[in-house]
Amino acid sequence: MPESSQERMAELVSQAWAEALGMACSDREHGQQAPGAISAAALRTHGALCAGLGRGVPVTALSAQPMVRGLATFLAVYAAAEAAVKAETGAGRGPGEPPDAGPGTRRRR
Repeated sequence: MPESSQERMAELVSQAWAEALGMACSDREHGQQAPGAISAAALRTHGALCAGLGRGVPVTALSAQPMVRGLATFLAVYAAAEAAVKAETGAGRGPGEPPDAGPGTRRRR
């Protein structure tokens, strides 16, 4: 995979996390983040990544790849695999496929 693609992915991941964590306010009385702030930031990050990439990605990737470089690499590989599947089948997702379905995910039946 081209290095420039990975660098762009790393920049997107880094920016998404920075923006999401900047919105997570801390509780000044206790000096800790408000309950659920990190989870909310992760969901905002996931939304920013999906919007920035123009497609869904597995939300579980954020916890499986907690470092920017690792998540960027995963997303670049995921995008390449998804593109290969689409090229091979000649189509996008089928009817009823959830937005996060793609290479490396399993559908529940």
